[in-house]
Amino acid sequence: MVFIWRIGGCGMSIGRLRQITYLGIIFLGIGIWYFIIMYPITTILSIIGSSIILGLFLKYQERTFRL
Repeated sequence: MVFIWRIGGCGMSIGRLRQITYLGIIFLGIGIWYFIIMYPITTILSIIGSSIILGLFLKYQERTFRL
């Protein structure tokens, strides 16, 4: 059995880490769909706003740390 020691999962096997990752993706997807169905305008504007802010931040990082 292969264990991940350096990534932060003290004694956690790769299979267990994969299970936790998949569960996280499923719960995140359920949460996003819940908020899209219950609060569509707020959710869509939040997603668009955060995407714009993240895009501007990445563009700034690209310009700042260009070698």
